[in-house]
Amino acid sequence: MRRIILDTNFVLDIIKWKIDFLGELQRICDFTYEVFIPDVVMAELKRFPKRSIEGQNANVALLVLKKNGAKILETGGTYADDAIVKIAGKKDIVATQDQTLKRRLRARGASVIVIREKGYLQLVERTLA
Repeated sequence: MRRIILDTNFVLDIIKWKIDFLGELQRICDFTYEVFIPDVVMAELKRFPKRSIEGQNANVALLVLKKNGAKILETGGTYADDAIVKIAGKKDIVATQDQTLKRRLRARGASVIVIREKGYLQLVERTLA
């Protein structure tokens, strides 16, 4: 079973662009997986002011993910990108839109899921040469 680890910007974007995240995961993943939210990402999502658009999107995202069985991943980190790079292994997949984070993950051999054309997900498999 593979882990799909969510980054903050990805979580916000799937709500902002009204993407059927779970349906898209089923479409692109022909393997068993579990969805994880790192504790540092949860902390970032909870920091947005409740009345802001980002805060409302974060709240909706957390409710949807919790309802659909997403698990909290304890990292012990303080900065989300560093914590994700540290815990992401070769079999893990990180869902992110962050270009710098994608480069760092690619260097470690991790795969990524990205949003394309504000409407669908794409799995980009990576392997070390």
